[in-house]
Amino acid sequence: MANAATTVRAVRIAGLDRWVLTWADGERTSPPLRLRSIPTFVAATFDEPPAIRWPSDVQALIERVESADQEAARAQEHAHAVRREVAQGLLDSGLAQSFGDVATVLGVSRQRIHQLLD
Repeated sequence: MANAATTVRAVRIAGLDRWVLTWADGERTSPPLRLRSIPTFVAATFDEPPAIRWPSDVQALIERVESADQEAARAQEHAHAVRREVAQGLLDSGLAQSFGDVATVLGVSRQRIHQLLD
């Protein structure tokens, strides 16, 4: 039977090279798990995926990755906007006569230019 939990605490048992998950204010505990088996255990045990509260050193690493992912997404959005602006500028200025010309200059397909400008 699945459990309802919003937060699960991950605790490393160094001597066993295993992790234990605790929830319901520590009343419920998983069997010792290898790190790679935690997602399977979580999926099979809880009605909805709970937030996992990792030890602070692990959480810091996760936060670094999340921050880098957010930064990369912002950069990608910016690049997309600039690419659209440049494509439109090439057409408006007459430097490029067609979407094919713009595609050649920007190094993308003509279909991509249609996606950008439609």
